[in-house]
Amino acid sequence: MARFVASGQSQASIDAIKLMSRVAALYQQSRGYFPSADTVVVCAWFNGAVALPDQMEIMSSSLRQLGLSPIIRTYHVPGNRNIPGQGTVIAIKGANQPTPQIYVEDRPI
Repeated sequence: MARFVASGQSQASIDAIKLMSRVAALYQQSRGYFPSADTVVVCAWFNGAVALPDQMEIMSSSLRQLGLSPIIRTYHVPGNRNIPGQGTVIAIKGANQPTPQIYVEDRPI
């Protein structure tokens, strides 16, 4: 992955870059298992905007560098930050399903 950490970046951006480097390495190492791959970046929507736009761009551009075409999906974050599991994302694919279903906090998106 040809992305470098620039001075002045937030720790969240640095962490996202490192994570996407690991994702890229795993994807390239196991590419044979993914003859076709759909990609989705799931982002929180808070107060009328994506909550972490820099991290969304890091993830999206990293996936594009792998030749993928990520789709951006958002979910609304309620104002109450005390909800257990808030922001939990899971993708589930049954044997009879053509594509995985993505859930945020037990709701499909």
